[in-house]
Amino acid sequence: MAVTDNASCASRWHIVMEELMDTTRPTAAIYRLKGYQAGPFKFEQTGKFADYWFSLPKLGLVPHKSSIEPRRMTALLPGAIMLEINSAGRGIRVRLSGTGNSERWGFEMTNGNYLNFIPPQQHFTICQRFDQAIEHPSGLVLISNELYTSGRTRLTETVLFPMRTREPDRAILFGLITADTERDAGLSGDLLASLHYTISTAQFINIGAGIPD
Repeated sequence: MAVTDNASCASRWHIVMEELMDTTRPTAAIYRLKGYQAGPFKFEQTGKFADYWFSLPKLGLVPHKSSIEPRRMTALLPGAIMLEINSAGRGIRVRLSGTGNSERWGFEMTNGNYLNFIPPQQHFTICQRFDQAIEHPSGLVLISNELYTSGRTRLTETVLFPMRTREPDRAILFGLITADTERDAGLSGDLLASLHYTISTAQFINIGAGIPD
């Protein structure tokens, strides 16, 4: 699958991340925002990951990548995903993908370009939503379908939150993919053909700065 123009995925987020590094706003109330979101998540695991992210120590609104403690989220690690967006417009690198994702997809995606696994017609939507979640710091929830080589689809809920890094030309989105596995019997041996084949919902989570327009 050809990769389209990646520049829209790296517009102004690096400026915003640098500003966040200098903020000293108190964060005591940020964790409480979790309880006031627009509605319940589709899967319990999504809520557990949101709880974990809100519990991370923060300077301002966004935690540093180094604050991640895998031992505190062992049950969530199989579905974890970490995406790196480069300001040079070199795509969206999969920095980390849990074993549960790899087993479901039938291959390892780590170090690959995330956009290579998304249909071209969804590139604009994905890049726009990722830009918004970074530029206007917020969480992002995507409910979509994965397409497999047999032609069957699987419903997934992806939640992503921004993370600070020491590299000013890179931004990180760290999250979790939870799949509906109730009908997995017919998908045995299938390989992933496309992530986000169709997107039914894209919803932002307020982490203290409101949500993007």
